[in-house]
Parts: sequence; structure tokens; C-alpha cells
Amino acid sequence: MKLALRNALLIPISLVVALAVVELALFFSGKLYHAYRLENDTQGPKHKGVIKILCIGDSFTFGSGAEKGYSYPEQMEALLNNRSTEKKFIVFNAGVCGATSSLLLENLDRNLQRYKPDILVILIGCNETIDMFLPRTNYFEIKKHKMHRAALLEGFFLSLKLAKLAKMGIDGLAVKVWKYRLAAQCQKLSRKKQTAQIQTPEINQDRKEEFYRHLQNGAHYLNQRNSFVSLAVQEYVKAIEIMPYSENGYLALVEAYLHMNNLDAALAELKEAEKINPYNKEVFASLWRIYYRMGKTKLARDALEKYLCLSPVDIGKYLLLLKNGFPPINDKETFESMLWHNLEKITGTAMHGGIKVILMNYPGTNWPILQEFAVKHNIPFVNNRLVFKKLQAQENYAEGDYFAEDGHCKNKGYAIMAENACSLILQQLNLKTYREVANK
Repeated sequence: MKLALRNALLIPISLVVALAVVELALFFSGKLYHAYRLENDTQGPKHKGVIKILCIGDSFTFGSGAEKGYSYPEQMEALLNNRSTEKKFIVFNAGVCGATSSLLLENLDRNLQRYKPDILVILIGCNETIDMFLPRTNYFEIKKHKMHRAALLEGFFLSLKLAKLAKMGIDGLAVKVWKYRLAAQCQKLSRKKQTAQIQTPEINQDRKEEFYRHLQNGAHYLNQRNSFVSLAVQEYVKAIEIMPYSENGYLALVEAYLHMNNLDAALAELKEAEKINPYNKEVFASLWRIYYRMGKTKLARDALEKYLCLSPVDIGKYLLLLKNGFPPINDKETFESMLWHNLEKITGTAMHGGIKVILMNYPGTNWPILQEFAVKHNIPFVNNRLVFKKLQAQENYAEGDYFAEDGHCKNKGYAIMAENACSLILQQLNLKTYREVANK
């Protein structure tokens, strides 16, 4: 009896030991791989006398609204090197337009390995409720964590390498299930697409070249950091007048209206594009995002499924939305919790690696949560909003000198942000400036 009991216990114990050995092997192999990546990084090792600063964030870090070379990280590098007598500064700009804190967290390890910064400057938050990077967001995990405090145990379990591998397998299976669910719709849509004859009238070569020239001009205006969106709209309207039966002109105009946050106008143009070609996946890619931002989640879901029928390769990217549905766009409390949670992970990872962290807020909008986070975690804080409020109180202040039409800063606005960050960095590093040396 005792022998049978011992043998019965031996099997689960052996299994646990084997799993523990595999987990440790995966853990240490991961550590060795990261060490190898650090040794062979393209940015090279740290040099004595050189301080590397990495700026991460959204379009305000990227420099939208300013001319090339005038983002706040680029202007800050010039200021630091002009003022410091002791160190040379290299500033890297890793800003991504439309980024959320979830995206910053996703890219953090790669950016830290690539740039090896001494200082990390963070400006993030205004896109937390925007859907641009929704498929990557951890909204659902944060929501679940808020509802069930016991999720700590689940979080520990999912941090294990074996659990991550198992989750990858389960997610892969879920993708196949969704492909099977959408298969009938995909086949039906595919047959319709093959049999459909989309008639396009003949047009001479000169008119066709003129059409594409207007599209290129519009794209050029949209890509300008001064955000000449109204000029882009004019170019796209001219293109549509030349070829009103091509959905490409309407899709381009949709992008311009989205830059202006004119959802109704963008939706109207998408409807026109859908009439011309109901099998263009880009139509539905834009359609589901617009419906979601308008709060029409059922229509957004239908449009997303049509998009995935036309592009089944993207099912994995949108798996969270397919499984859980769309999060409410006005759930400010949960989105702020998500921002706080992600900032804790970002700053914790950086400080654990010996990197100094600086947090900034936005110049034109008030985000109290950023300052609250900085105070609670004793992180140096650049209060851009306070500086700009004082500036706006001056009699000779002109909004157009500092801000573009879309709310981003112009060259002069980013110069003030650079000045604010530069002063705090020199203060934190306790470095002498040329001005201090001259006054002695």
C-alpha cells in the first residue's frame, strides 16, 4: 500500500521537477540572449564623458507640427551641449505618432538595448483612449485586474516562461478558430470579389497623371510637420473631380479628415469609396476605427469582421477585440489605470537598470495624473503646462507662434519644452554650465 502511494506521488513530483528544470533553462537562456544582445548592440557601449538621453513618447516627442530638426529632443541636445562644460550629450528621439503607454512598454526593452541610455525622458498619455494601437493595448488585463484583485496570482503564473509558451499556443489555436468562424464569410466575399466586374471608364494618360499628381501633393502636405491639412484636402478634392470612380481619392481624403478629427466627413467619404469598390480592405480598415471612435461598437465589429475576411492574415493582431469586444472609448478611469500601470512598469524597468527617469507633461493640455505619478514615485518632473500657462498670461502672447492648427507645438513651442527639460537635466546631474563658469 505504501509502495503504491509512493509511486503515485512520484509521478506528479517528477513532473513538477521536470517543469521547474525547463522553466529555469528557459529563464537563463533568455538572460544569456539579452546579455548577448547588449554586447552586440549597434549603438555601442557607453563612453566616459558622454551622457545618452532617450526620449520616448507620442507625436509631441516625435515633433509633429514643427519643421524637421526642431523636435524638443533635437533642440534639447543642442542646448545641453551648448551649456555643459563637463559632458557631451547625445539625445535619441524614439517618439511614435499616436503612441500609447502600452506601445511604449512593448518597445521598451528593445529601445533600452539599442540606445543604452543614461537618462530616460517620458511624455505620454494623451492617446490612451485613441484606437490607433488598440490591438496592442492591455486594456482588458487592466480591467480584469481592477475587478478581481486575486489576479496577482494569475499575473505571477503568466510571468513564467512555460506559461507564456502555453499562452502562445492557445492564442495560435484561437486564431485558427476565428479563421474557421470567418471562413464562410471569407469564401462568400471572395467569390463575390472574383465575379464582380468593377467598371472604370477610360481616361487619357494626361488626366491620369494629373490625378496621381494631386494625390502625391496631398500626401506631401499631410506628411509636413506644419500640418497643412486644409491644403491636402484641396488636393484630394481635385483628384476626385478628375477620377470620381476611383476609391483611392476618397480614401486619401478620409485620412485628411481624420487628421482634422472630422469623423462625419471621413465616414461620408468612406461610404462613397465602399460604393465604388466594396472589396477594398482599406475601406473597412478605416471604417471600423471610425465607427469605434463614434461609439458605434456593433457597426465597428461588423466592419472589422469584413476587413478580416478580406485580410485573414491580420486575425491574430486583432484577437483581443474578437474575443472581448471593443472597450468603451469613454472609460476614462480604466484608461488612466492602464496609463498608471504601464508607467510603473516602464519607470521600474529603467530604474532597475540604473537609468535615471524624468517625466514630462503636455504644454497645452492638463494631465494631473502625470504629476501625481511623478510625486508618488519621487521622479523628477518637467511641468511644461505650468510654464505655458505663465506664457499665455503675457499680453504679447500669440497662440499661433507656439502651436500648430492641430494642437501640436511649432518650432518655438518645442524650444520651450527643450529649455524646460534641459534645465532640469543639468540640475539633476549637478553639472556646471558655461554661464556659471563665466560668473565666477
